[in-house]
Amino acid sequence: MQPSIWTTTLRSTLRLFKPCLKIKVTSLTDWYANIIKERKETLCSISKYLVADAWFSKKPFVDQIIEMDMHLISRLRDDADLKYLYLAFNREEGTTM
Repeated sequence: MQPSIWTTTLRSTLRLFKPCLKIKVTSLTDWYANIIKERKETLCSISKYLVADAWFSKKPFVDQIIEMDMHLISRLRDDADLKYLYLAFNREEGTTM
């Protein structure tokens, strides 16, 4: 599977501009979040919803996006560990499953 144009573009941008960044970046997710933070006003003028690949559904990235008052729409990763068990309501019996 080939990487998307978006991923390829961001990775090449990281290689070019990482030495020029004014902030210390500890991980690739931090770097992506900082790029979004730098362009927040432009992005929010279009939409407050950010659609991203499942790779971006990591807690540190999601927390940074929420701090920016944006919403992330993403598929969960295959190794996602859900903290809460969903209890569906059964209308016929009037109880939760």
